[in-house]
Amino acid sequence: ANILEINGDRDAAIENYKQAIFINPDYAEAFNSLGYILRDLGEYEAAIESYKQAIAIKPDTAEFYNNLAIALQVGGDLTSAIENFNLAISFNSGLAEFYNNIGNAYRHIGDLDAAIEAYHRALQINPEYALAHWNQSLAYLVKGDFQNGWSEYEWRWKATEEIGKYISTSKPVWRYGRGQRVLLWAEQGIGDEIMFASIIPDLHALCSKLIVQIDERLIPLFKRSFPSDIEFQPRNKVILKNEFDAHIPFGSLPLHFRQTVESFKSASQGWLSASEVRARHLREKLLSNQSEILIGISWHSTKPRLGAEAKAITLTQLAKELNAPKVKFVNLQYGDVSDELDCLKEENGIEVIQVPEIDNKNDIDGLAALIMACDRVVSISNLTIHLAGALGKKAHVLLASSCDWRWGQNPNSGYWYDSVHLHRQSKVNDWDDPLENVRGSFETFK
Repeated sequence: ANILEINGDRDAAIENYKQAIFINPDYAEAFNSLGYILRDLGEYEAAIESYKQAIAIKPDTAEFYNNLAIALQVGGDLTSAIENFNLAISFNSGLAEFYNNIGNAYRHIGDLDAAIEAYHRALQINPEYALAHWNQSLAYLVKGDFQNGWSEYEWRWKATEEIGKYISTSKPVWRYGRGQRVLLWAEQGIGDEIMFASIIPDLHALCSKLIVQIDERLIPLFKRSFPSDIEFQPRNKVILKNEFDAHIPFGSLPLHFRQTVESFKSASQGWLSASEVRARHLREKLLSNQSEILIGISWHSTKPRLGAEAKAITLTQLAKELNAPKVKFVNLQYGDVSDELDCLKEENGIEVIQVPEIDNKNDIDGLAALIMACDRVVSISNLTIHLAGALGKKAHVLLASSCDWRWGQNPNSGYWYDSVHLHRQSKVNDWDDPLENVRGSFETFK
């Protein structure tokens, strides 16, 4: 089973773990290994039961409690997860990983002080534990401690592969100075590029020349929105070393320019400009009469990031809650969602307009114009909401109970985007309250 798992044949591995257990019902390690595969497959209830069986056989094994706690946390039972992380620590208090894991659980329930203390304990055991540094940075950032948060955020390159690859160059990292030729290069996802781009004007003011490498889909929009002497290039283009004196990745900009909540206000009202002509044309095309309200919607994320599934909502649930006689829905979701749109119309009689001339995934400039053509935007935390916020468009974001660090602690508003109103889950995986709050904020429903 172990070999089969390593080779990627999970179904066969599961069968062999079960056979091992059938031969020896007291084989605790087999229950533990089976639980690991089931958890990785998203079968959390089965994984939890398997870990509990391992613990029943060997109740003093710290690893089993830790693994059970991880499954409970991913499954949404954070209280039980913390109890089991503590049990793991009680049997083995010398593993930095256990403190990092319980720190994550505390962070997700909003107990940031306990989370930071747990990460601190992990780093006392292993000062070079990059993942604990990274997670601690996220806790600091949620708390609004930007000085510590952005400093620890620099550990991201050693902590996670989600960030991307660091560029290979002999040129130094930019350390805040005037008159240099600077290469600013993108990292992470396209939504992160949009968010961190709010700091481009701050950097530009200090440079003799600024080259910005971004996702190619953003170039038309960014060229319209930022000073004309900025040179925008696609991410995959090689920039010759004689063209710049220093470089800096997008995610390192806040370390120099966003040390306080007040420092975000210089750009939080919006920094991108859609094509007004295109937006006006789209609005005229979409409206049948002036009494209608256009609500642009987006409901899932395609980025393979931990927690992406928990932050998504179904199109049916979103559309049914916000449907009203005067409402016309406009699809802002990227990717092929035609089957979902057809199913919604067939089963619920609700139509979501798909604008055929705009590819929401590849034509970001067109998507920006479509967003501006709408009266409101309602979305989960994904590219759509970052684009709406950067455009200064009035929008509503539906946030999971353990949402991303960038939305901070304020129940209704964040510090990146003034125009985006936050609607947070009060219960894990329960969208009823956020949807009711969104509905209550729309005059058309009153």
